[in-house]
Amino acid sequence: MEQDLREQLAALAQKQADLQEKLNRLNDENRALDADIRWVSRLAAKGSEARVTETEKTTPPPLPEKVAPAIMSKVTPETPPRKRAPKSTETQPPKVAPNKTSDKPAFNPGEWEINFGRVWLVRIGVLLLLTGLIFLSTYAYKNWLFNAGAGAKVTFFMAISLTLTGLGMWLEKRHEKFVQYGRVLASGGLAAGYYTIYAAHFTPSLKLIDSPVFAGLLLTLWAGAMLAYAVWKQSRVVAVMAIGLAFYGTVVNPAGWLSLFSALLLSSAGIWLMMRFKWVMIGLGTMLAAYVSHAFWLGGVYPQVASESVRLTYLACYWLLFTVALAMPQAKEMPGKIQRIFCAVNNIAAWQLTVFLIPQFTPHAQTGWISIGMGLLWLGLAAVAHRGKFWHHSLVPVFAYQGILVASFGVLLEATGYTRFLLLAVEACILMARARSSMSKLLRWVAVGIFVCALITASPVANGGVLAAWPSHAALALVCAGFTALMHFDVRRAVLVWGGDNDSAKLVPVLSALVTWIVLGYGVFNQWSTAAGVNGLWITTTSLLLVYLLAKKPRWMADVSLTSLIPAMAGIIWYVIGHGRISAGAALFPILGAAVFWYLSPRISEAWDKLLAGPHRAESPPNTALESCFSLALWIMVAVAFGHHLESPKSWLVLGGVLALVGHAAGEYTRRLSITVPALFFHAAAFAALAFYGTREPALGWMPSVMLLVHLTLTDVLWHQMDKLKLRGALSLGLVGTVGMHAFQEFDRPDLTMTALGLGLIAWAYHRKDHGMAMVGGVFPLIIACLSASVMHGDQDWLRYIPILATLGAHALLWRETKDLENWKMCRFFLIGSSLACLFLTSSMHVLESFRGSGLAICWALLAALLFTAGLALRCRPYRLIGLFWLAAAVLHVVFIDVMKLETPGRILSFITLGLVLLALGFLYNRFQETIRKFL
Repeated sequence: MEQDLREQLAALAQKQADLQEKLNRLNDENRALDADIRWVSRLAAKGSEARVTETEKTTPPPLPEKVAPAIMSKVTPETPPRKRAPKSTETQPPKVAPNKTSDKPAFNPGEWEINFGRVWLVRIGVLLLLTGLIFLSTYAYKNWLFNAGAGAKVTFFMAISLTLTGLGMWLEKRHEKFVQYGRVLASGGLAAGYYTIYAAHFTPSLKLIDSPVFAGLLLTLWAGAMLAYAVWKQSRVVAVMAIGLAFYGTVVNPAGWLSLFSALLLSSAGIWLMMRFKWVMIGLGTMLAAYVSHAFWLGGVYPQVASESVRLTYLACYWLLFTVALAMPQAKEMPGKIQRIFCAVNNIAAWQLTVFLIPQFTPHAQTGWISIGMGLLWLGLAAVAHRGKFWHHSLVPVFAYQGILVASFGVLLEATGYTRFLLLAVEACILMARARSSMSKLLRWVAVGIFVCALITASPVANGGVLAAWPSHAALALVCAGFTALMHFDVRRAVLVWGGDNDSAKLVPVLSALVTWIVLGYGVFNQWSTAAGVNGLWITTTSLLLVYLLAKKPRWMADVSLTSLIPAMAGIIWYVIGHGRISAGAALFPILGAAVFWYLSPRISEAWDKLLAGPHRAESPPNTALESCFSLALWIMVAVAFGHHLESPKSWLVLGGVLALVGHAAGEYTRRLSITVPALFFHAAAFAALAFYGTREPALGWMPSVMLLVHLTLTDVLWHQMDKLKLRGALSLGLVGTVGMHAFQEFDRPDLTMTALGLGLIAWAYHRKDHGMAMVGGVFPLIIACLSASVMHGDQDWLRYIPILATLGAHALLWRETKDLENWKMCRFFLIGSSLACLFLTSSMHVLESFRGSGLAICWALLAALLFTAGLALRCRPYRLIGLFWLAAAVLHVVFIDVMKLETPGRILSFITLGLVLLALGFLYNRFQETIRKFL
């Protein structure tokens, strides 16, 4: 409790410090905005005064007033007469205010075309014109200007430059609608003149200036002219076009150190404009152009004239120029975000080019030490900025983070062996601890990035395809676990400070914990033997889970402990795949581990809910999916273990039922059905073993049936956790399947066995009022018995009538007791249908075989009479209707078949018998008509 309070107080203090820092930044931005507003106000005031003066000069004097003639009306058109509204005593309705027209102009679909033509076509045209002049300067001496002198060529190009500049200024001054056009044209002319001076020193056909110093002086003066023109017009477009096109010319056709000097000169001009007029985009563009032009020199595409040391010197000058610019008072007034972007781009560009440049003139690549040196330099600048000297305080994280990343990169390159990923992982832990104390979001991401680098360097791909020894990966896994614990507390504190619904942030330590298990499983256990690796994985996961749940759930190990579910699932798959290389003793620990995970699954689910629960998360109902998964996995592991270590698969005839009973007993003891349901499928394993080995094991083949009978008895008498109706039906179906299969395998009269089984189960089901069990356990075997008796035995076998008569007797008993119960109707239907169909078929075949095709009508008539009598006695209408149907069949048979087929004695006997039966039935209908009417 005290620890939580201390963390909350520390979090509130950090939040207050963050708010104070944000307030300071807002004050700085407010002062910068005030300065911008004052500057814009001065420009607006000057512009309004100029417009007023120009209006006064151009307004003509008023015309003299004309005297109207006498014949004209006194009311002039300038003053139209006002009509007086007639007075009315009625109340006028209120006037509806007209809709105010919006100040925003209506959208014109063609406006974009006009803007594109006015602005962008001019800019693109100037760019293409300058490009043409650049390539014309090198092409000229090979063609039509080949014989002309350098002076004539330079004069020609300078004339074009001055013409463009003059034309642009004239258009801007004379025509107001060509202001932007003229400025862009003049900027292009100035850029062309800059390139002409530049080319007059290095292009052979234009070379007039031999001294590089003089050429640099002329370029400086011309750049000053461009700068003066931009300042005079205070036009950002002019500045961008002039400086950008000048950069473009020197990049397209570079020439030794003069190009470097030109880039430095243009960079200085752009930085000055940014400081003077706060044209931030010009400053950023100038910096990017300087580094991009320098990068062109490093690619080896253009002829290299300047030495590497000169290029490195100019590169240092670029970085120093842009870094010192950030220390100027004008730069400190810029928004903090702009300063940080400027500083970050400057540092990273200088580092990239230095790393690429220095190894070209050193004995061997020094990328690592270069990165370490520059990283330490930036960390020193961060310390200076932190004290408030030279640079704004907002640049501290930029210098610090870039210094950390670059120095880490250097360590990554210079460290040898597998110690580097440990060094990087330890560094990530240190940075995460610092991020937790400072509540810095960026530092947290830096720590995560270094942690990812540590993991990448630990892979075999980064080490020549060789996997490090398992102790190194064990140490890395330990460091990863520490990083996960730091991230856990950091995320919790961040959620507490920043507030809001940051539930998704709580998943970040979970990912780190999964990485810990990946390192441990792939780098440690995978290098051991299969038995040792599987047991090591299960012992580690089970131990961590038990320690966490039994030691009052320490928060620092919550993520690693709860994510042990994933490696446990992987351990199950590993065990199943590699069980052939695991001994019987070594297979015990994984099975016990799976049992522990199954037993603790409810507590694990509860711990996950608390770990990820937010302040507004509603309580969720208990989830049994995890428990069911581990229960299924446990029984799969048990089946694999027994299947591999048993001497003969015949043992499943007994083992399947035993495991099913054990699983059900465990479920009853723990009152959790998740362990019971998968265990029931072991009866199916016993059934499969019976199908393969039943014919070879007469006595042992009855064990699956015995086990099912015992299981059914215990379920009916003692065990109450599962749904008895469903379970009795399933076990009865299994009992019918096993008894029927082995009876057909061993006995000549399996129909009698199935009859006895069906009568017994249907009596059991009737006693328990369970029509489902009666259907699958009683009706189903009786149907099998009737069909097998009718098909499998000879026509003179009187024993085959036993299953049919037993089935009819079962139906009669059910009719007397359940005729008013609708749920038993399906059982009675199948019983009477199967028994009478088999009786009809069997008796008909028996008569045909005994009397050589005669007496069939007499048989049907006698059966109809017996069935009708039974229907009257039992008050069962289906019996009577079926009896009448058979009687009709007998009549039709006598009339259409016996008359033509039988001899005279046979015909006489058939007609007499049929007549007597009909008379008897008629008598019964007349005698008991009132009684029959009552139970229709």
